[in-house]
Amino acid sequence: MKKYLCLHHSAVKATKTPQLHAVNRYHKDKWGMKSSLGWYVGYNYFIDVDGTLTQTRSWSEETVAQVGHNCDTPERCDTISVCMAGNFNINYVGHMFNGGEGQTEAFERLITAIKKQYPKIKVVGHRDLQKGRTCPGANIEKEEFKDWNKLPLNDKEDEEKEKKIKELQTAIDSLRGLLARLIKIINGKK
Repeated sequence: MKKYLCLHHSAVKATKTPQLHAVNRYHKDKWGMKSSLGWYVGYNYFIDVDGTLTQTRSWSEETVAQVGHNCDTPERCDTISVCMAGNFNINYVGHMFNGGEGQTEAFERLITAIKKQYPKIKVVGHRDLQKGRTCPGANIEKEEFKDWNKLPLNDKEDEEKEKKIKELQTAIDSLRGLLARLIKIINGKK
């Protein structure tokens, strides 16, 4: 059972250059733990400077993200970790990471998707799960986490799909009714 969705930052100043492969090389050299998905990145997900979201480890795989919640034993497998490229001690303003709205949107879509499976999951920072940490950066305030924890289970795209499905179901039901009446008329003429 997953209890936490834990946010980290790479703590490397963001530029327009993607960081995923650099983090992958760094984690390969430091820990050498290749995931079942072929990455060495020690988090379950990585969101790059342009908002590209990459799953780097399965939810049940051991991470190197936060001590006591790394899936090294089944009882400590209660957290999904997400790392965002950037140093949010220096460059984070409101809901914009590194001036790129794509990261925030990708993170919020991920939260919504994970909440569908774990509706009670709590979005936290690394500092909330491990003492002595400042990650994901001093510029991400408690209010941000409150907002993320309030995100609905369905996003707008899902709501639109559900609306279209209901409309199609209504149309199908109407056609069934017409077909039933036609069958009665045809059978009545025989």
